[in-house]
Amino acid sequence: MRAVSHARRILCVPYLMRAVSHARRILRAEVFSRKEQRAALRQLGMTLQLHFLAYCLHGKGEDLHRWRIAMKRVRAFHALYALDTSGKKSGNVARQLRLLYRQTGRIRQAELNQEALKRMMPEREDRQKMDKESPDATLLRQSARANHWVRQYIRLLRAASRSFTKRQLSRHFRSKIRELHKKFRRMHAVQELHDCRMVIKNLIYQYQALPRRIQRKLALKLSYLQEVEEAIGQWHDAALALEWGVAQELIDRAVLTRLERESAGLLELALKKTRNFEARAEGSRGN
Repeated sequence: MRAVSHARRILCVPYLMRAVSHARRILRAEVFSRKEQRAALRQLGMTLQLHFLAYCLHGKGEDLHRWRIAMKRVRAFHALYALDTSGKKSGNVARQLRLLYRQTGRIRQAELNQEALKRMMPEREDRQKMDKESPDATLLRQSARANHWVRQYIRLLRAASRSFTKRQLSRHFRSKIRELHKKFRRMHAVQELHDCRMVIKNLIYQYQALPRRIQRKLALKLSYLQEVEEAIGQWHDAALALEWGVAQELIDRAVLTRLERESAGLLELALKKTRNFEARAEGSRGN
């Protein structure tokens, strides 16, 4: 009897090892690992440096636009980690990157204003001009320093990275969607709509950073989030361009009336898309 019992224990060992190995594979499949995050951040860091240098060398708006998109993806990781930048070193890095982001934002907005003016009044030849002390010229002078701060920021984020289970990620997305749903229902000012758009962008970039195996298991309607973000973005760009045109006294009364009507229409469409936000954003599993 003892021999039979001992034989059974020996035979059970391979079975248990296979069971443990299978369980580990299942757990790994539902985890966004630190290694995957660090690899994604390294790639984003390289993308940021390349696009910034390309913009400084050639001055093409498309390079600056791609740099800002990559920076938004990096900042989405920052939001996911809830990174504390209250320390002296980390605070200085975050502050320098905020200044750089705002600077590039002013350049990008100037380009959008010019494009909007061409659409609004194609017959006008006068366009917004940038002088020698524009943000463009400042960026050229500090390009090497800017990439230094980008590298420091990426190092901070890679150090803060940690593994996330599918359950933790699901809880994170559900919490943010509920917060947005409440804000859309109690909207008091139009500016709040743009703030909500920033949160939606973070959710989109965070979701896109996840491996496909985890994306498929999360109840998130990516296409709907992108629709809402785009609708709010179109209204916001139109409103800013209109505000700039009025301030520059480049728009006559007839064109102003038409543009105000178009802006109001875009706002109404954006608000319409936010109705029943929670139910439409979570939808069914997958995107």
